[in-house]
Amino acid sequence: MEPAAEITEGDDARFALLGGRFVGEATLLAMPTVIAGPKISQRAEGNRKVILNQNAYYTFMGYPLLDEVKPPYMHPEVVAAIVVSEDSKQYLEYVFPKLPIYRIKYSIDPKLYYITGRKKKQLCFMPRKNLADARQVLNILRYRKALEGWKVVAIDKKSQAEAAAILRDSLIFLSFGHPEGFGLPPAEAMAAGCITVGYHGNVREFFTPERGFPIEMGNILGYARTVEEVIGRVERDIEPLRKMVRGAAEFIRTTYSLEAERESIVDCWKKIIATQAMGASC
Repeated sequence: MEPAAEITEGDDARFALLGGRFVGEATLLAMPTVIAGPKISQRAEGNRKVILNQNAYYTFMGYPLLDEVKPPYMHPEVVAAIVVSEDSKQYLEYVFPKLPIYRIKYSIDPKLYYITGRKKKQLCFMPRKNLADARQVLNILRYRKALEGWKVVAIDKKSQAEAAAILRDSLIFLSFGHPEGFGLPPAEAMAAGCITVGYHGNVREFFTPERGFPIEMGNILGYARTVEEVIGRVERDIEPLRKMVRGAAEFIRTTYSLEAERESIVDCWKKIIATQAMGASC
């Protein structure tokens, strides 16, 4: 992984994205969660570090169940953490109340995810998370004959462009992702005009009853019943669903725009840099 371009704001503001190794002469390093493990003191020792946490529910992945291990977030060289949702922000603020936590926004590419007006009677889903639940829900619907006349497509081993095309074609997206840091698939599905049904992944800032059909994790029967109900509503009167879909797509487009992503990242790093500069001058 090549290091990101330098961002300069004063003499002490150089930092770089870390791809698993020390990069250049950065004084602030941004490290992904998977790299910033308990042995963080052995990585680029002597440099201040910022942890990029893309899913708070992976924070303690691989940690022992009973033995205590000091998390990297408590290391003196770690000066802040960056998260991608309000849910993750609340999680880390609760666990590490002394560590500054900053939230950035993901953007949903409007050139890939948009409403075309040409939808097929097609349900799509991504099988990489909770495949056992997907198998149950789809087989319940299949044996109840609820999927007759509908095509089911698994978005698997596809490029981003191919996955986006499937979403644009599909009338319904089934979300099985849980737990999530942000939940890109359902957000992308909403932007592409899908009726989005399924697990909200604990990210309720966009996956709400006003914009889709959120299901609690593990509620298999409720999931199957909701999908069957949505299919019935499509057959009887789709207009209210189309109105909901348009509202959801507009919310995603405006809330998670490229501009919002850029502004949140720049604002985040300005605050981190300013905090470090103030600390150095004290």
